[in-house]
Amino acid sequence: MSAIIADGRCYLSRVRVFIEDKIEFLKWIRTLAEKYQIIIVCINHQMVAGQAHIETAVIHALRNREEGRAIARTPEMEILLYCAGTRQTGEVYRFGPVNGENDICLCIIPPDERCLYELFSRMKEVNDMQHDDMSAEKKADIMEWFDISQQELDLVGENRLIDLVRERTALLTVNH
Repeated sequence: MSAIIADGRCYLSRVRVFIEDKIEFLKWIRTLAEKYQIIIVCINHQMVAGQAHIETAVIHALRNREEGRAIARTPEMEILLYCAGTRQTGEVYRFGPVNGENDICLCIIPPDERCLYELFSRMKEVNDMQHDDMSAEKKADIMEWFDISQQELDLVGENRLIDLVRERTALLTVNH
């Protein structure tokens, strides 16, 4: 599944990729980003509460950078920090790619078809599931990371987990 989000400023696609060497993979991503003068962010799908979660993170991260209130040196890290709802760069490792098989939400800012062509030469776009799918394991991971108790979820309703995550993402701006 792919989508244009954040007021058309970001292309989002779910991809699968096997990464033999994470450092080399990230160098390749940076090289492509520089070549096309864009931002490319790879976010671990297991830690994403849905498309709206990523959209909220992208909007807040880009807005803060535009206003000169960035909390990270790079826009890629800024977006990861907002996705993770933390100001600590050392804590966002669970949101990035790892060595081995990866299920990634790929963000390209602004959308660029030439870059997509190169990225998809090494990645497989996933069309069999929506970004908002939520296995029991994924739900538990997200609730633990964002410190959402079952009691809190029961109060707002099971179907509102994504709203709680988006709230914590937005609070990073408020607490900045």
